[in-house]
Amino acid sequence: MRVARDEQEEVLARFLDAFNSGDLQRLVDVLAPDVVAIADGGGQVRGAARRPIVGAEKIVAYLRGSIEKCGVHPRLTSAWVNGGIGAQLDVDRELLGVLSLTIEEGRVTRIHSIANPQKLARVDVVSAVTRAAF
Repeated sequence: MRVARDEQEEVLARFLDAFNSGDLQRLVDVLAPDVVAIADGGGQVRGAARRPIVGAEKIVAYLRGSIEKCGVHPRLTSAWVNGGIGAQLDVDRELLGVLSLTIEEGRVTRIHSIANPQKLARVDVVSAVTRAAF
């Protein structure tokens, strides 16, 4: 499904504002009821979900628990992730992860998060994409 850029930006702004303010009900409201979150911690990040999390309420509960364990509320800022709309997760200017979001019908329907340190080390690296000659 193709979603207009302005709609993506509006949903992302609501998502970021809800997360950063700690307003969990507004966060649930911006997520589709059947949203799926997939995490890549590379087996190196304690607390990264090992299986997909399905459902807005379950995702928010997981985030709440993770934030409580961390002891500090991380901050999300908008970022381009793999050429699409997403966010960067930081605590005290230390990159903890990036999120790639899929937005449909005014809500977030998929969240792919990367916290794998080996992959995060390349977040700001621009790679050339070429076609292989056959």
